[in-house]
Amino acid sequence: MKKTMKMNLWFLKKLYQYDKKRFGSMAALILIRAIKTLLSVITIKVALDCIVTYHSFWYLAGFVAAERIVSSLLALIECKIDWLDKEIQNNTIKKQLGAEMFRQAEALSLEQLDHTEMYDQYKIVLEEIGSRSGSFLQSTENLLTGICNIAVTMIFVLTIDIRFILIAALSAVIGAVAGNKIAQKEVQKREEL
Repeated sequence: MKKTMKMNLWFLKKLYQYDKKRFGSMAALILIRAIKTLLSVITIKVALDCIVTYHSFWYLAGFVAAERIVSSLLALIECKIDWLDKEIQNNTIKKQLGAEMFRQAEALSLEQLDHTEMYDQYKIVLEEIGSRSGSFLQSTENLLTGICNIAVTMIFVLTIDIRFILIAALSAVIGAVAGNKIAQKEVQKREEL
């Protein structure tokens, strides 16, 4: 586990060296998604307060309109970063990794490159380097987004009542255990085939 973590951190540092903007985009997307999560949780609470406490349709309508405007603006920014900036940055990283691989290959002798096994490995690395780095960064982004969303939701719920956190934690543990069992069964079924 430690070896895998060290290798992943080394790879993240390497990717950061190639394009720092990609990590800025990642941080911006994580922040935007955390804000959207918080906004959706707050929307439910405020909507209930408008109905139960204030008995006002106009407060509710005004809040929902404001929430939709803010959510739409956040979605536009998120899409711009996700669809435009991130693809350009992933291509920059892919080019840099390809150049790094070429520099590494230059250090090898012609006899080493002439062997079919070595050449095949080099060719596979060049073909997969862009997609693997993009997938790795996307997985890292998804992990950090999930952690931030959970933290934001927990902090908000803690302001309401701690019992909700206990119920949510119990539910998450049960879901994780059940998901693990299902995954083990799927692996067993695939191995049998």
